[in-house]
Amino acid sequence: MEKEGMLKALNFLASKSLEVGTLVTDRHKQVSKFVRQQHPHIDHRYDIWHVSKGIKKKLGKLSKQADCDLVREWTKSITNHLYWCAANGIDGDDILKRWKSLIDHICDEHDECYHTTLSPEDRRKKWFTPGSKAYEKLYDILCSKTLLPDIKKLSSQHQTSSLEAYHSVVNHFAPKLLSFSYHGLHSRLLLAILHFNENFGRPQARTREGKERLAIAYTKAKAGECTPKPIPVPKTYIYVEKLMHKTVEYCTAGEKHEHSESPPPLASAYEHPDKDTTPSFSRYKR
Repeated sequence: MEKEGMLKALNFLASKSLEVGTLVTDRHKQVSKFVRQQHPHIDHRYDIWHVSKGIKKKLGKLSKQADCDLVREWTKSITNHLYWCAANGIDGDDILKRWKSLIDHICDEHDECYHTTLSPEDRRKKWFTPGSKAYEKLYDILCSKTLLPDIKKLSSQHQTSSLEAYHSVVNHFAPKLLSFSYHGLHSRLLLAILHFNENFGRPQARTREGKERLAIAYTKAKAGECTPKPIPVPKTYIYVEKLMHKTVEYCTAGEKHEHSESPPPLASAYEHPDKDTTPSFSRYKR
């Protein structure tokens, strides 16, 4: 489904004479293969959050194994290092070189590191011992053959956070737990688009004294760790008033808008097996 959605998006942009220079997605294998084979001219990049999420999940499982408790202490530093590599790397090779410097750093070897000399205050975490079980398993995760090529393709400028925010708005207007008709779902998607476009990127709210307002959030992604979260200004619903005015205008003018026919269900494109002639159904007959 993700591949089909991306294909339709690229075709739509091509129909508008727009050329895609850079494409930022998650690490979906089918999407990556399709872009690599069918659109080699597109600079395909990966969102850092999705890569970091996969690494953090593997580190969490490793930290629960015997003699691997030290991995939990280094998990946050490793994910932060990933963001630093993408933000400061010149190109893919430089990003990968910065990432590999972590392998020696966690063993208190800093010949390939980019930081200055560490003071005793900076050496708060315990170092890994080369050859130990925790280090060997951590090395396999950080230098796996599937991860290193993806590290080179990290996006340093654009991310998919705005798209994730839009999907959250869509889930509010059209919850996945409920079933809607074709036109009902289409209308709810249009409302989600109007709401998102009007309220996305709201400025941060301020107090009467002019100070920026912040809230403390305890997110599941950070294992209950408190995180400061900016409080935006209240949402606006100007699009609702405009829709109501347009509705009144259409009703007053006596205009009628005919809906297009709903597309056939996906199951209609396939031939359904006959219950009487299909051998696999014979054992259920009485």
